[in-house]
Amino acid sequence: MGKKSTVELARQMYDFYGPVDFVKMGTRYALTKVEGLVPRSFSGNGTSSLTRLCEGYDVPVTREQRINSEAFPFQGEVTEP
Repeated sequence: MGKKSTVELARQMYDFYGPVDFVKMGTRYALTKVEGLVPRSFSGNGTSSLTRLCEGYDVPVTREQRINSEAFPFQGEVTEP
């Protein structure tokens, strides 16, 4: 995301959330990461992430790092407000 190291990012998050909520958010993050590693057959309905949900409905998933670049293909329709 940015140019910060993991330790610097953790310090920033600690300063922002405080000790109790930092632990809550860290635990939630870790559980989500572990859940993503568990095979679909063991994780109930298998929709623990947006990627898995899309795969379940045969919706193609594209991972992009820079969605604001000119190279990113816009696949929507522009509507006027």
